[in-house]
Amino acid sequence: MSDYCRTCAFDVKAKAGPRACPFNLLYWDFIDRHRDRLARNPRMAQMVRTWERFAPERQEQLRQDAARFLNTLA
Repeated sequence: MSDYCRTCAFDVKAKAGPRACPFNLLYWDFIDRHRDRLARNPRMAQMVRTWERFAPERQEQLRQDAARFLNTLA
């Protein structure tokens, strides 16, 4: 397998913060924003349950980090 992230400025292992991989942040942000609809999908329901098991502080940190990243694109 290739390591496409090798030269990336972000840290794929960081779960939150300014160096966290934006793909991870945006994934969880998407799950959060669409959790009602995704919870009805058998393939995505498990990820919604995973999101719901995150501590509220972690959920909020992911939301803030995703919003900060999206604001850099505008």
